[in-house]
Amino acid sequence: MCGIVGIIDQKAGIEPLMLRKMADSLAHRGPDAEGFLFFNQRKSALCSTFTPPDFAPSGALGHRRLSIIDLEGGAQPLSNEDGTVWVTYNGEIYNHLQLRDELKRCGHLFRTDHSDTEIIVHAYEQWGVAAFDRFNGIFALGIVDLRKQRLVLARDHFGVKPLYYYFMGSRFLFSSEIKAILQCPSVERTLDRQALSDFLSFRYVPSPLTTFKDIFKLEAGGFLEFDIASNHILQVASFRPATASIDNSKSFAQWVSEYQDLFEQSVKSQLISDVEIGVLLSGGIDSSAVCSIAAKHLDKQVRTYTVGFKDFPAGNEIDEATQFAQHIGTLHKNVIIDDLDFIKVLDEVAYFMDEPTATSSAIPLYYLTKQIKNDVKVVLTGQGADEPLAGYPRYRGERLYQYGFGRLSCLQPMIEKLPRQERLKRAFRSFSHHNTFDRFMAVYYLFSPGQQAALLKEPIPSLTNPLLERLFAEYHADDALGRMLYMDTRAWLPDDLLIYGDKATMINSIEARVPILDKDLIGFIESMPSRYKLSFQLNGKFIHKKACEKWLPPFVIKRPKKGFDTPIDKWFRNELGGYVRDQLLGGTVCKHLFNASFVEEMMTRHRSGKENFQRHLFALLMLEKWAQRYQVDLG
Repeated sequence: MCGIVGIIDQKAGIEPLMLRKMADSLAHRGPDAEGFLFFNQRKSALCSTFTPPDFAPSGALGHRRLSIIDLEGGAQPLSNEDGTVWVTYNGEIYNHLQLRDELKRCGHLFRTDHSDTEIIVHAYEQWGVAAFDRFNGIFALGIVDLRKQRLVLARDHFGVKPLYYYFMGSRFLFSSEIKAILQCPSVERTLDRQALSDFLSFRYVPSPLTTFKDIFKLEAGGFLEFDIASNHILQVASFRPATASIDNSKSFAQWVSEYQDLFEQSVKSQLISDVEIGVLLSGGIDSSAVCSIAAKHLDKQVRTYTVGFKDFPAGNEIDEATQFAQHIGTLHKNVIIDDLDFIKVLDEVAYFMDEPTATSSAIPLYYLTKQIKNDVKVVLTGQGADEPLAGYPRYRGERLYQYGFGRLSCLQPMIEKLPRQERLKRAFRSFSHHNTFDRFMAVYYLFSPGQQAALLKEPIPSLTNPLLERLFAEYHADDALGRMLYMDTRAWLPDDLLIYGDKATMINSIEARVPILDKDLIGFIESMPSRYKLSFQLNGKFIHKKACEKWLPPFVIKRPKKGFDTPIDKWFRNELGGYVRDQLLGGTVCKHLFNASFVEEMMTRHRSGKENFQRHLFALLMLEKWAQRYQVDLG
């Protein structure tokens, strides 16, 4: 894993020291080495340590390296044979050896023995942007083609690796993290109001927007082409092909057998590394299955790690993870945090996340990787199963609607009067929408349109999110549930869960891999009828659980799903209630944008137990922390 940056300004030229600052801001992503390429229409110069060129550059690439594969080779930026195509890249291409063989047969020559980076430039030469769909891996990359005077950016199929860009006037910037783009003084730190509405609605900001106006993120499975000579973006599009149709020809036993083969192959392929690998273990099915398969294929004892909370048995998975670690004989370590630990790192979390996060589990993940960074450079996680395989309660809600429970929407006024029950209330709000897309939005909303109207001093026009609308339309599922799974796998997962997964690990110089999000495995899952993902008895991840019986004992398979929760509900009602009140009511965001009386009412109702607003309050708290940390112009 690495950090990548780039600047292009054909008209005004670039300042080499600006590239230096951008790369330095990503030192945590690549503490092992650095590299820089400067170029204009006639010359290029590569340096492994920062050295300004002896010509006036109009563009540059920068790279900070975390060495995982080919420790001695693989330095970046890296070029083809004649130095006309260059790449700066963050990630891993797991099928790079197979692609290397194919490219050799096409006549390409390689300088390194097994660098996955070198595959990228030759694959681009051979297949153009169609190469990206051939990559099975996690990646964010920037390619400069000096012959065509073109820059190409790409983000992997499921968005495991983030990639941001900015284009204003004659200047184009890109980076693994927004903080690098903000090193450029001409980039304004202004709140994007539509992104604010999306954040309040969905708890994250779907691509391409970010909470910084004019800074964009490339969507999962997306690419961008920029013409350097004419100074304009040629296209921003998806390299993913049209989705496969549902296959109704196989028996359930066939689906299980093929699932097992693909899952095991995915985990095995992601064990490729020249440094030690660990596993983040929750004790649930997903991470336990990954751990079990990894232990089978590694030639040394697996290191496993779990994080938990002091005095929080309802959310802790420490006991379950420890039991499984002992069962298969791993070297296991537990990390425990409390409310004071939580408070101490909120400012740091606001910084490394770049945008406000409403997902509190980013904090324990950060603590965990901070404690283990001296043990391993790479960890496998169990993330990514719940979205394509129907592991969350909202998927059961959609199935219940299909069973006719939508007729119970008449009970919504009564349900709204129940104390707390935030999830149940959202479900009944959604039941009143018989348009499928509108029903999905009602399930997703954190702040409903009515709550946003009460919260905001100045209303933000309610617009349908274009990414979610497009994803809803493009997948030919066998039912509405299939569409929801597809949308979540390509919007919520990449732009929320995977982004915090990347940044909370990379801030501690650790690469997190997600074997379940293998390109071939997900393609297989999405050709599967939804009844095998969520059974008619409302058993989520149905086929996944059945398949994992091959590797897991019954005490894991039959254990009820806990989910990775945090004690912020309890803390916000007790220990941290005063802290949250001071931060929100005394903060700049509330003063500029929110009606303080509504915020105070939310806090009062939460502390009294009348409502469960833990997620709403955490979102507002992190929005405030982000605005303070980045000195955002709130307009």
